[in-house]
Order: sequence, then structure tokens, then C-alpha cells
Amino acid sequence: MRLSDFKGIFKTSKVEFISAVNIDEDYYVISLKKPECLMWRPGEHAIFTLPGNKVAGKKYRAFSIASTPEEDVILLGTRTGKDVSSFKQNLINMKQGELVKLRGPFGWFTLQDSNSPVVFIGLGVGVTPFRALLKSFDQQENRNLEFIYSSSNVFLFKDEINKIVEQNDKFNMFYTRTIEETNDAISESARKYVNKAFYYIGGSQKAIKSITKLLKMNGIKSKKIINDPFLGY
Repeated sequence: MRLSDFKGIFKTSKVEFISAVNIDEDYYVISLKKPECLMWRPGEHAIFTLPGNKVAGKKYRAFSIASTPEEDVILLGTRTGKDVSSFKQNLINMKQGELVKLRGPFGWFTLQDSNSPVVFIGLGVGVTPFRALLKSFDQQENRNLEFIYSSSNVFLFKDEINKIVEQNDKFNMFYTRTIEETNDAISESARKYVNKAFYYIGGSQKAIKSITKLLKMNGIKSKKIINDPFLGY
């Protein structure tokens, strides 16, 4: 992490709610209207509050942004879980035009350079920032990319991800459904690239800890591992 990664934390914006689409089971994609002046780097996140709603308990949530600034929309991917929090209950039931407040965007889950190979490891809804990172790649991107996307049920943004990956023969996509399949794919990528690549992990804190341990067992240095935890429902 660098001090510059937190520069955006001092900025606040109010944005209009557009829609909350229930993709499957408890997976939702939230669309917010992007202000013309708001910019961010793909992979960054922001802290969101709902000023016009009565939220019980925790009043804010941090969400990674799934879209790029060029798309003119702020996309968020989330799960409500079985016991829906007051915050998410309010969020998914907002009406078009209602205001959402955000602080940021900011963060460290961004591309470190323009040429190193990258290994993306997305776990469940932790895939959200990877959509933005993939969207930011030029079709002629001259680097190798391995994307290991693990989910036991729903693969959020799967169709869009496939279209992006198919446009470049340097991109290798792996969908896994079990811990064993995921760990095998991660170990294979680590053996292939060792410390020439950066390894990005998006998922729960528990999963990130486990995968970080696995990468280190395969000889990957800490400075090559970048993570983006989602912090519950």
C-alpha cells in the first residue's frame, strides 16, 4: 500500500440510485448514476451510506466498484446473505433518484505496472473489482493473465468476463467450484509465474488468509500478493 492509495478517502459525493437487480439467489447488482466529475482507478472501492434511510446497526458499507469511469455508471456487486442487514435491505429497495452518499473511491487493489503477468483469484462476490480491472485492459494487452474464479453456485458477471477474455489469447480463464479445484489452479499458476506475476485475491478475509498461505507455500513473496476483502453482509 502507498499513501497515494488513500488520496480519494477525503472526497465525498452524492449519487442517484438507478436500480438493484436480483441476478440469482441473493446476488444483486446495484447501479448508481456516475457524476461527471467523479473518477477512479479500476479496482478501487468506496464507502457508502444511505442518508435518506433509517438504517439500524452499521450505517455504512464498503463496496468495490465493478465498473470503469468510462461506463458512466457506478456498478456494485453484492450478496445479502440469509439474514439481510438493515443497510442492504434499504439499499436493494431504494427508488430511482434517491441519493446514496459515497466517500472515495480509493484503494490499493489496482494494477501495479503495465507489463507484469497477473493472476486474478476471485472468490464468490469477491469477483466485483475484477470486472473493472478486466474492462480496463486494452484488447492488445501485452501481458499474460490467469483468472481463477471460484464459486459454489453463482458466477457473477460471467458472460461479460467471458467476452473480455475471449478477445485476447493471453488470457486464461478457470472456473472452479470446490476448494480443491481452486487450490490446484492457484498452485499451478504460482508454479508457472513464481514471482514474475502479481497475485490479486478478492474474497472473504478467511479465504484470503488461506490463499495467501498457499501462495507463500509455493514461494510467492508477500509484496507480490494484493488482496481486497469483502467485510460481511
